[in-house]
Amino acid sequence: MIDVKNIRGVVEEHSVKDWEIYIQRIVESEVHLRGLEIEAVRDSLENTGYSIRVLKKTGQGVGIGSASNSSLKETSVKKTVQTALKNASMTHLPVYLFPEPEKYPKTRIVDHEIMKNPLDTLLDKADHLKTALAKYSRVKLTFCKLRSYQVYTNIYNSNNLDARKKETYFYLELALKAEEDGKIAEYWPDKYYRRVRDFNIEETIEDWVQLTVDSLQAKPPPTGVMDVIFPPDIVAELLPPTIGYHASGQALYKKVSLFEENQSIAKENLTVIDNGLYPYALNTSPFDDEGTPQRKTMIIDKGVFKNHVFDQLYGLLTGGKSTGNGVRFGATVEQKYNGQISNTVNNLEIKPGDWELDEIIANVKKGILIRKFAWLNPDPITTSFGSEIRNGYLIVNGEITHTVKGGQISGKVIEPVNSKTETSLLKNIFALSKKQVIEGNTITPTIAASSLQVTG
Repeated sequence: MIDVKNIRGVVEEHSVKDWEIYIQRIVESEVHLRGLEIEAVRDSLENTGYSIRVLKKTGQGVGIGSASNSSLKETSVKKTVQTALKNASMTHLPVYLFPEPEKYPKTRIVDHEIMKNPLDTLLDKADHLKTALAKYSRVKLTFCKLRSYQVYTNIYNSNNLDARKKETYFYLELALKAEEDGKIAEYWPDKYYRRVRDFNIEETIEDWVQLTVDSLQAKPPPTGVMDVIFPPDIVAELLPPTIGYHASGQALYKKVSLFEENQSIAKENLTVIDNGLYPYALNTSPFDDEGTPQRKTMIIDKGVFKNHVFDQLYGLLTGGKSTGNGVRFGATVEQKYNGQISNTVNNLEIKPGDWELDEIIANVKKGILIRKFAWLNPDPITTSFGSEIRNGYLIVNGEITHTVKGGQISGKVIEPVNSKTETSLLKNIFALSKKQVIEGNTITPTIAASSLQVTG
């Protein structure tokens, strides 16, 4: 681990009284497959970095600046501190304080297989994967990447906060290809898990192989307003960015939140909790990225909005306290220390319903069971979304008729509480499945909604 005393010494040499040091050390192992053969094996790859945040108090408020680095050379640490101070001089906030030490809850975020012997665990999973894929002659594996992460995080600040944790991640990316009568179809999933065992090889590979083969016979969807069934992995792309923004203290403070407390914003069958303590969900942690304890916060209770969530800044700006929702967003796990604090949800837990998937399909007169979008990137503020269908199934009179590909599904996740229309996805959910699974930072059932626009 980086010697925090050295960094702290440099910080204090610059007469900084209010500071925070965020340190992240990652140990990676990975296995690459080319076809069904192992192409590369790497073990014990270390990546360490740190971020420094400093406060500069002024007569009318405070400036906050941050900078990050991966070099521990004294000149590099000094340059990082100086950059943070320079950035603090260019910002102005009415108020900000670093968190005080608190007691942290226990969480389950460690895969002991990864901690004990990551490379053997990955090699065993690779062998299991090859055996499973060898059963399918119509589909070929073009490449696969399996990677494990051991992550050690420390947060220190000038208020004597000393927060430490260790956690694990497992990353999987692969590409499956099928060819038939001159047609080519490919399915390319990538997923993060907390534990290797959460990737159920037989069940998942069977599903992915079927999607790849079915794509060979895919047709464009019809145009019209119809029902759409969203499986958990699609829900995980759609709801956290949109609900997460409008449930944030940032949106409340800026007066752009579409949510008002105790107002109906969804169907009564929808209950959503921000659960930063859910076992083995992607953003579960004893504390957020500022050192505040994470917790469970009710966001939507039977369709009624209940609470916003806050990081340290927006808790102070709105006269309240942080709810443990200060999250650093990095491009990858390795670069999290580089990320800026954002106020959003940790894990969205969506309570399940009482439907089996077959029952949901049987109750659809005309609709699409979507399995993969080209790039589902909903706008956090407007909550509008629209994306090309990569894999899906057309449903007519309660039965799946054929595979669809191309065309687009579009809509809006949330509408204002005073809206005279009820065209949003949250207002048109008619079924939630009994089965609830972890998909990244979302714990969710399959969700079915009516009145969505499909363009063929």
